[in-house]
Amino acid sequence: MPSVLAQPCVNDLSLLNKYIAVKRLFRRLNAAVPSSAPVERLFSKAALITTSRGNRLGDEHFRKLLALNANKQ
Repeated sequence: MPSVLAQPCVNDLSLLNKYIAVKRLFRRLNAAVPSSAPVERLFSKAALITTSRGNRLGDEHFRKLLALNANKQ
């Protein structure tokens, strides 16, 4: 069987039928979020970070704070 990299590029998902394990992972991980609630929560947390106290944050520091805040349990 030739290498996957040696096969011509296919723009549809029919290639996944050859690789069942990859197809299962693709279906599980490439699913759309059924609700916008997680995104709305993230925007809400971002608004809390960018208050008057945090208005001078750089982009990278803001991203780190948002990631820490969003992943906090």
